[in-house]
Amino acid sequence: EITGGEMGGAEDDAAHTANVDSEMHNILILPSAHVPLQDNAHDQLKHFCHVITCKMDEYNEFLKQNSVVVFAVNYIQNRFVAAELCTEVGKLFEILNVKTEPEFKKAIEALQTEADAAETVENFETVVKNWDAFIEGIEKDLDAKVGPVTSSADDGKTN
Repeated sequence: EITGGEMGGAEDDAAHTANVDSEMHNILILPSAHVPLQDNAHDQLKHFCHVITCKMDEYNEFLKQNSVVVFAVNYIQNRFVAAELCTEVGKLFEILNVKTEPEFKKAIEALQTEADAAETVENFETVVKNWDAFIEGIEKDLDAKVGPVTSSADDGKTN
């Protein structure tokens, strides 16, 4: 049964596609409306470090009970990790009022010169290095269990 208020045909498809695109943008890029920003960049960096450290602990706990392949499918391939990380990075970009990676790096460097934020920036850099090492460890474990990962984007390319 079709209820009132529904559009038909191409208009419905176009509206639906635009709505889905908008929802995906909000889900994957913009900070969640129900999770407010911190009062300042210093506090937002502290929050980022806390969240990422907790997530790494959570993921390592999951890995103790499950294989790296299960983790890769459930968390990475399903974009669960990316969605969570994008939300936190989006909050940093918003509070620092930056739109690009070079602008972000410049803002972080500027924060590092502030006496009360220098230690937080150092902690942020450590957390990012730890995250990179965590992901590299996942990649190595996956390579050992299932072989090197190749993407279809690389197929057919020659060096």
